[in-house]
Amino acid sequence: VPKALAAAAAVVLAAAAWFWWGGGQGGPPADGRCGAGAETDEEQPTAGPAIPVQVDDDGPIRVQDPDRLRIFIDRYTQTLTLYEGARPIARFPVAVGKESTPSPPGEWRVVHKDRGWGGGFGTRWLGLNVPWGIYGIHGTNKPWSIGTFASAGCIRMFNHDVERLWDVVPLRTPVIITGDLPEVAARPVLEEGASGKAVTVLQFRLRQAGFDFGALDGRFGPATAAAVRDFQVLFGFEPTGVVTRDQQALLWYPR
Repeated sequence: VPKALAAAAAVVLAAAAWFWWGGGQGGPPADGRCGAGAETDEEQPTAGPAIPVQVDDDGPIRVQDPDRLRIFIDRYTQTLTLYEGARPIARFPVAVGKESTPSPPGEWRVVHKDRGWGGGFGTRWLGLNVPWGIYGIHGTNKPWSIGTFASAGCIRMFNHDVERLWDVVPLRTPVIITGDLPEVAARPVLEEGASGKAVTVLQFRLRQAGFDFGALDGRFGPATAAAVRDFQVLFGFEPTGVVTRDQQALLWYPR
């Protein structure tokens, strides 16, 4: 492997920050559990003080083209911003996942809409296509938790806020959630058809190196495989599209 190429690629991988943009399971679970584990979304806030934010007024959200909407959720400021194209049109305070059960960072889609679940899910539900658990944007019966790290991974909103959002957001709307990369162990191989947290880390590292694979959605599809082959060519590996344990270590922990 040409040393200059390998060194340059490793510098590119190491330089980017760990702050990132962000068929799933759609509806809220009947047992009231949200996220990847068994913890309910009814937990009390455990970290982070409420942070005052500038929020939109209580009137209807005015949208000209619903197909241009996208949702940006900032875990660090506990805010949800609705964009139409590049223009922010509404901003709301939210509660996000606790440190032990973080909201899933990545680039997701709204794949399910429902209303009237009540309890910890409040009055509206927007389900996301996260491949390793059941996550969504929903209301709450714990309004004092808004503005904190409080949930088992879902995004909580005041009920009147999520109702306004629900009214204008169509299915397939992109949802970007910021956050730290999940901690994952290397697998024997990562290949097309895989999904989960390890794939999101792989995709993030490929993006750092400048390879285009589409959405950061935790799904190892043909575009991710093509980006892996490009990475393998750059580092002098056989371009199989299958990421070995050693190659994962090179991506996860560049020197």
